[in-house]
This record gives sequence, structure tokens and C-alpha cells, in this order.
Amino acid sequence: MLTENHERRLSKLRKLARTFDRELKQRFGAENFSAGYCLLLGRYYAQSRCVYFSLNPGFPRNGFLVDPSSPEGYNVPFKNPEALRKQYVYLHNCQRFFSAYPHLDEWINNRVTSAFLVPWRTSNMSDLRRLNQMTEGQVFSCAGRLVKQMIRDHEAKLLITAGRSALDLLGDLHVTEKVLERSEPLGPGKSYQWSKWRLSVEGAEMDLLQIPHFSRANSPVKMRGLALWLTEQLKPFGCGEGKVVYSRVMDNTEQIRGRLLARQAELEQGTSRFGQDALQSSSAEVQDEIDQVISSEAKTASMELSSRQFLALQDVQAALGRLEDGTYGQCVVCGRPIEPARLRAIPETPYCIEHAKQAEDRDAGT
Repeated sequence: MLTENHERRLSKLRKLARTFDRELKQRFGAENFSAGYCLLLGRYYAQSRCVYFSLNPGFPRNGFLVDPSSPEGYNVPFKNPEALRKQYVYLHNCQRFFSAYPHLDEWINNRVTSAFLVPWRTSNMSDLRRLNQMTEGQVFSCAGRLVKQMIRDHEAKLLITAGRSALDLLGDLHVTEKVLERSEPLGPGKSYQWSKWRLSVEGAEMDLLQIPHFSRANSPVKMRGLALWLTEQLKPFGCGEGKVVYSRVMDNTEQIRGRLLARQAELEQGTSRFGQDALQSSSAEVQDEIDQVISSEAKTASMELSSRQFLALQDVQAALGRLEDGTYGQCVVCGRPIEPARLRAIPETPYCIEHAKQAEDRDAGT
């Protein structure tokens, strides 16, 4: 809830943004801004010390969405209406990632202000740069002034940007004056990289966390490392207790490993025994036609059993691999925690209950 002081700051920013919008349209023609404008802010404007900056908005709407009591939820960074999540991959992936980690979900939605770097909406970065060029640099100049005002209003100590493009745009807006330090990029690939920067902004030093852009980073498994890294980086800013949601599973790592190894040995022994039985059966003499039929049926049943054992062995080995890379207990489809009771019953399972049923239905249909 906004206090009178915070509401006054928000009102001042809104007035400044509207003034810029009116002046630019009068000078360069309203038709050039037909895609609309949008200043999206979190519910806790100027109450946090952290600001999450995305690129210019992609919502096909006009107007400012800054009302802290908005029933539509647009002012809540990653809890958007279902219709919007279905329409925009970015929002869907955002919500899927953060909702899988309750401590991060609580922090990003309740302790940070989310804002677009440039309030004038375009289809992509190329169009945005063309709009800036057409306005003789005024779009970026005005946007930069708005961003700096947000940082001042928050007395910000931490900035977060989605993707390298947003970080580069901060430079284009002349918000960042100098890069003082940068950590080595982490993550499994170009679309899944994150890093920490130390910047000079208006003469003050502050940290910036560059995380993947969720429109391209859509693998929950590959984002597991990001969750661990973010948890550590956000501790000084009140993010949870530093425990990732899956830690209740990982606390028993050795016990789980022991169960999986025992299951692996059991299955390996079973598949080995089948191979020996099959070899003996193929070399035995068949006395008559009835014996031959019985032998064939036994072989078929034994092969089906062996096939199931082989697939189960693969599941166990895959689970051991997930245990090593830190993703054990996480559904390989949706990335959410697998129900503890299910893990206790089937420690090698790669699926939560919902996706296990879908897998069973697919298998039954083949």
C-alpha cells in the first residue's frame, strides 16, 4: 500500500511521463506513436530499493497502468491475467519460473518495482531505435529521464534487467555512466546466461543483475542454476531465507542416492538374469509342438518384463544424473516440484502427478 509520500512521487512521475508523451506527439506527429504508451509499475513504488527493468512494453493497449489498486493485476510484475499469459510467451515463462520458487515469487512480486525502460511501445528493438532516430533522440532522452527519476525515487541499490538487450538499452538511455565491474557470465547457453554488474549511475555505485530474457529462456531445468544464483544475490534485499523450494528434497541427498543405487543394482541383476535365461531357452531342445508354444509364450512374457525393467533402469540412471546436477525432485516437463509422497514411492520418477498421468495416457494410446 502506498503512503502519501510514495503516492506523491508516483503522481509526479506519471505527470512527467504524460508531459513527455504530449510534447513528442505534438512535435513529431501522433501517428508515429500509434502503438501506444504504457508505464507499468509495481505496487510498491518507491518503497523498495530494487527496480526490475524490462524492455519497452508489448501490450496492445494505450494508457498508463499505474494504479496500485488495479483489479486487473497489470501492476503486479509476474502475476498477470491468464489471457495475457496465453498471448505472450514472455509472461507465461516468467510466471512459470517464479511460481516454481515461492521465495523468489514472493520477493519479485512484493518487494520490487517493475517498470519498462521506454514507455513508448513498438514491435521490436529495431522499430524502437527507428522511432528514437525519427525523434532526433528524444524518445531515449525522455525515457532516460524517467528511468533516472525512478531510481532516485527508490534510492535504488539494485537494478535487475531481463536480457542483455535491456542492459544495453540502459546505456543508450545514458542511465549508466560507467561499468565498474562485471562477473563472468553463468548459465548453460547464450539464451540462459546471467551475470552481475557493478555500475556507476548518477555518481552512485549500484549492482545490476542481468538475468535471461524469458521470451527465449523457457527450459525450467536450465533455469535451475539461475534460481540458486538469484537466491544468493537477493539475500541482502530480503529474499526468503536463502533456501530454494527443492531443498527439502536435497537435504536427503545421500539417502535418495542410496535408494536409487539399490534400485539400479536390482534392475541390472534382473536384466542380466533375463539374458542368461533367454540364452538357455534358445539352446534347449523342444520336445513337441505343445512345448514349443509354451516356450514361445514364456519368451514373449519374459521379453516384455525385461523391456519394462530396461526402461525402469534408464529412469533410475537419469534420476541419478539429476541428483548430481541439482535438478532432482523437479518435474522435467513443467519444472515444478514433484510431490514428496510421489518421490518417496517412486524415487526415480521424472514427472509430477499431472504430467505422469499425461505420459501414461500417451503410452496407452501408442
